[in-house]
Amino acid sequence: MTGRPYTHAEHAARCRAAAQAGHTLQSQHVQIMRRGVLYCAQICNAWTTPDGQDLWTVETSFPEAARFTVPCRQVRLCERCSCAAEGVTCL
Repeated sequence: MTGRPYTHAEHAARCRAAAQAGHTLQSQHVQIMRRGVLYCAQICNAWTTPDGQDLWTVETSFPEAARFTVPCRQVRLCERCSCAAEGVTCL
């Protein structure tokens, strides 16, 4: 997994840009590194802890279907995702 974390600020900027273009950013595909395993996932929720840590709740589709919350530092924007090309939707 390469690249920088996909942050709440970057997601907000992408949503604003999509809205300005008359679109809605939906079903954002990302890659998650968790316990040494790379997951294909979609963002379902974003939140910040009282101490300021930004987190994503995601639903994974590969290598297994699951739902968990991870810090933004473990999430990368997926630009060449086979799941996105196949139209996989949030579980």
